[in-house]
Amino acid sequence: MNYTSAEAFAYDLLKKHLPANLYYHNLAHTIDVTESTERLCQLEKLDSDNTILLKTAAVFHDTGFIEQYDKNEPIGARLAGEHLPQFGYTPEQIATIQQLILSTASPRQPDGIMQKIICDADLDYTGRADFFTISQSLRREWAEHGRNIKLTEWYELEKDFLENHFFYTETAYS
Repeated sequence: MNYTSAEAFAYDLLKKHLPANLYYHNLAHTIDVTESTERLCQLEKLDSDNTILLKTAAVFHDTGFIEQYDKNEPIGARLAGEHLPQFGYTPEQIATIQQLILSTASPRQPDGIMQKIICDADLDYTGRADFFTISQSLRREWAEHGRNIKLTEWYELEKDFLENHFFYTETAYS
């Protein structure tokens, strides 16, 4: 596996093909998820091979947005399947990565520690100091995609989200 080249490819794909009106699901989000994934892998003491698989899933997890907004996870999984063989990933590794990408779809029902890690990393901004800034970028993005929500309603949605959100790994709480 050549993770470094796969990461560069995925980041380049996102830079070149993501719609400009993705204020939340953008390259910065993907980088954030990848860094959070790596941190959680270290804290969960995953071995290096599984860490690479998870980081690869993280860099590809939102590539489906280049083709469509809703239900993009299967597209991201397909794109990973199409492109990862050129970076030395085996069919078994690709299948694992595809399942990890699919596990980030809502509603989330992760199965096993690896899926729990990527789901937690995908929402790592929850509870961070930049939560409100990131939240507003998501609201703006939704408005661009026909989901206009009044600010007071948005705050109510976010309040409900925060009250009902939970992380799947113990280390995500730290």
